[in-house]
Amino acid sequence: MDDLSAAEKLEIATLVQSQEKQLARKLSSNRNKIFAINAIRSLHEQIDLLTEKIKKKPGLHFDCKAGCSHCCTLRVAAVPPEIFLIARHLKQLPVETQSALIERLRIHAQAARGVLTEEHCIPCPLLADGRCTIYAVRPAMCRKFCARSASSRST
Repeated sequence: MDDLSAAEKLEIATLVQSQEKQLARKLSSNRNKIFAINAIRSLHEQIDLLTEKIKKKPGLHFDCKAGCSHCCTLRVAAVPPEIFLIARHLKQLPVETQSALIERLRIHAQAARGVLTEEHCIPCPLLADGRCTIYAVRPAMCRKFCARSASSRST
């Protein structure tokens, strides 16, 4: 996001940090699974709104669009409520699809074991034909990626 001013970058970083701290406080005060899932959904909505706001800034261009999987080789972390959402989503898939996905996840875990974050360049096992199969419930970390140029690794 090189086209953003220092003040805009600070504003975004401060907002993200504030939302993450607020979520952590909420989750630590209420350990109910449904509460946690709803809280993470709220965070996801806020990240999506912020991302859309940034993408509308005049003079900025993003290569992200349907079918883009440029950032989907980066290492991604997810918090337990996000994993609950993803699991719930995946349980709705046919058994054969679930089995194939579990096998891809095993292969991916083996390939990623010991690889440093900055060296991680392994396609996400949740991609199918270059598209995210869990896009609606993807983790916050994935929601924050915005490829400025799909020909390089700048986000």
